Amino acid sequence: MQKKYDVVIVGAGLAGLSVAQELQNRNVSFIVVEGSKKFGHRHHIGIFNSQVKKFNLESCVVNRLRRFTFLTPAKSFVHLFGRKEGISYVDLNKLSSIIDKRIKGKIRFNTWIKDICYVGGELCLVDENKNNIFAKMVIDCSGKGSSISSKMGVEGSDIYCKTLSYTLDNCSAKDKSNSITFLDSSLTSSGGAWIVPLKGTKFHVGISNMFPYNKPGREELEKKLNLFLIKKEIHGVDFRRSRRITKKIFKDSPAIRPAKRFVKDNLILLGDSAGQPSSFFGMGSPAILDMARVAAGIVEEAVKKDDFSRSQLSSYETYWKKNFGRYEFFNGVLREIVMRLFDDEAWDLMIDKLNSLSGKEFFEVLKSNYTLGILFKLSSFRLAIKLFSNFIEVVYDRRV
Repeated sequence: MQKKYDVVIVGAGLAGLSVAQELQNRNVSFIVVEGSKKFGHRHHIGIFNSQVKKFNLESCVVNRLRRFTFLTPAKSFVHLFGRKEGISYVDLNKLSSIIDKRIKGKIRFNTWIKDICYVGGELCLVDENKNNIFAKMVIDCSGKGSSISSKMGVEGSDIYCKTLSYTLDNCSAKDKSNSITFLDSSLTSSGGAWIVPLKGTKFHVGISNMFPYNKPGREELEKKLNLFLIKKEIHGVDFRRSRRITKKIFKDSPAIRPAKRFVKDNLILLGDSAGQPSSFFGMGSPAILDMARVAAGIVEEAVKKDDFSRSQLSSYETYWKKNFGRYEFFNGVLREIVMRLFDDEAWDLMIDKLNSLSGKEFFEVLKSNYTLGILFKLSSFRLAIKLFSNFIEVVYDRRV
């Protein structure tokens, strides 16, 4: 007899694994389906130190960052985290393996969902081999492709941030606790490059750009990143001639607008499939961890009541809007109008404004907590003129 589940989680990335771990100790039957054959080349993610303990991630930490540096060709901003602050870099490959053990191997690899329909009031997911998986509801964690939710009529975002990153070995740095971000129009027109020290002689180096209207591929980013790495030393980081690339990852992820809905009858969207954008400085992983825990609690309650309607699941959307809804406005403005069109002069102005913030205020900016006081300090007449000019250009591009 075909086994039926309360929940099918589609996608074994950070979002899918996080919600699976949260469901493991709840009275909910579930399975995770993943299209790849195994855990493959996964990147490192940054999360706040406070969440490392909260989500039991200590064994996956490869480095704890104490310093955050922004550089333009002419200026710099350096933030030294306080004792209770800081960012930890976590090895997502190791985290995936640990969670796989915690959920006792409930991941079905090499399973691509090709169709979904209702059979007898329940969902039936059909894989590429025409095998059926029956469930009462689905949590779509399939990434920006939104493979399940799109089949169920949920419209996602079409604006993405393209990212290419390398893991380099045989490098060194004067300060192994310093994360460096470069804001330079010669690198990207709407993003930046970064260097993050990992463990030992390994470093995470990457470049990102946002192309809401034209979408050049991986080749352009790879060319610019390779040119960036020609230098032997960059701000205290020594890229030796004998360095080697141990991992390359190219990724699309939502950057501006979330999906219009996060829930529907029998469906919850989580992570990139929901278009849940990260904060302005890329700290999106903490939000995913929080939303995974919230989703698990809501699913458990739905199973108890045997009610998987949108109204029963709607508190998931309510929680997002209350705790992360500010992303939708401020990060939308900052990413589309600021990052997409800023030049080096404008970035220099932004660095000046960041230097006016206290350490506590900058940490709030990292978390997208834009208070009126912070917004006042970040504002200026020259920046306002630049923002307005960029806004007009964005509106014109859309109409064209």
